[in-house]
Amino acid sequence: MPCRRVAFVTRNICFAAALSSAHLTNAVAEPSLREVFTQHFRIGAASAPSAGQDDTQRELLVRQFNSVTAENIMKPAALASCDYYNFGAADSMVGPVAKAGIATR
Repeated sequence: MPCRRVAFVTRNICFAAALSSAHLTNAVAEPSLREVFTQHFRIGAASAPSAGQDDTQRELLVRQFNSVTAENIMKPAALASCDYYNFGAADSMVGPVAKAGIATR
């Protein structure tokens, strides 16, 4: 079952990234997941705008991942009202992520 295997691998990579990031603050830096796999595929994470406000989460995203998928902030229900589209919240997430050189989906 390929789908289950991919989900399992993804969860393990994210968990490993979190552990790695927590232990690298006072240790010699090891290559990040994004550096190790850059020639093969992107390493991504789902993120909410609040992740950019938390220093630990922001550091983890910038160090380990080269692709971020917005959780709910870019879904049609969050962007559209009856009369107009409001991209303010989405832009507040995408801006800092783009400055860090991370692709957004």
